[in-house]
Amino acid sequence: MYTAKKQVIIVYSSLGIGWLLLMIVIFSFILSGCNKEVLGGSGLIVTEKRQTGNFTDVAVDGPFYVHLKQAADTHVEISAEDNLMRVIDTYVSGTTLHVTLKKGVRLNFYKDIQVYLQSAHYHVVSFSGSGSIDNTDTLRTDNFDYTVNGSGNARFTVVTPKLGTLVNGSGDVTLYGSAGVYNSDVNGSGDISALGLACTDAGISVKGSGEQTLSVSHALDVSIWGSGNVRYKGSPAVNTDIQGSGRVIKL
Repeated sequence: MYTAKKQVIIVYSSLGIGWLLLMIVIFSFILSGCNKEVLGGSGLIVTEKRQTGNFTDVAVDGPFYVHLKQAADTHVEISAEDNLMRVIDTYVSGTTLHVTLKKGVRLNFYKDIQVYLQSAHYHVVSFSGSGSIDNTDTLRTDNFDYTVNGSGNARFTVVTPKLGTLVNGSGDVTLYGSAGVYNSDVNGSGDISALGLACTDAGISVKGSGEQTLSVSHALDVSIWGSGNVRYKGSPAVNTDIQGSGRVIKL
């Protein structure tokens, strides 16, 4: 009888330790959230110009509306509520300009933050978070690659021999201009509309339920895993690899 009671005590002790560990994990998450500085906008919009080093690449991480312009002079201009300026970081590392919020900050009830970038050349642009990115004129470059992680939207007009796009998530991309070789990947539910982009050769991949539309004249290679669709204009030679219910549709 004594042995049975001892076993019960051991079981309850084990359960108690498990609950204790669970509570520690929960409180750790709560405390990490409490440590964030939550800022609301003041309502007063101001504009600030910032000087940076030269850059050819841009990495955006946060709820920004970014506008690219191609010009000889390099600068950054931000339009936002005055009390939020101090938490918007812009710095150049190597060839990349980073636009991000300071660590430990969360914004709540604020007006759109507009970021205007100017550089002589653009090669690699990445966007993580919400918001959008576009260009105010035609970007002319030797190569251009764009990646979106999340729900951000993009609209570009670009003339380049080599163009690449990658959507991870639900972001939407609209493309205009021309490209010799165009490679594009959608992982998730994002959409890429490139009917306004005249390309010679294209390699298209869709994994998930995303959609791609494009104009291509010479060769089109398509890979679909899932229910996504690829729609195209033109009379290229077409090669397909489809796993799932996705379709390749000539417009």
